[in-house]
Amino acid sequence: MWRQPVGELADLYLELDLNEDKELSFKEWTGMFRDIDFKRADRDGDGVVNLAEWKNFFQFIRRESSFNILGPGQPIPNISLKSLQDGVLVNLAEVKRHTVLVFGSYT
Repeated sequence: MWRQPVGELADLYLELDLNEDKELSFKEWTGMFRDIDFKRADRDGDGVVNLAEWKNFFQFIRRESSFNILGPGQPIPNISLKSLQDGVLVNLAEVKRHTVLVFGSYT
């Protein structure tokens, strides 16, 4: 029996379900996620990811990830990065002002 999902992950599931059949096909999945993750999410191997598999996949990712997602007010881990401006090593745990980190290529 289909039950309307709730929450941010459920909203994303519904948005990715382009044909509104309440399942994510490989094509719908790879519009946002990697191919290999589809195989991990499709636990029963039927070629689609249903809502239960979707929830299980993200619970698995949260358990297995090597880092915890930080929320507002949580201390940042002891990580140092080189500043692009002057090359000085900056320990993020020691930064006292609000800081936005942007990861990716700057070339």
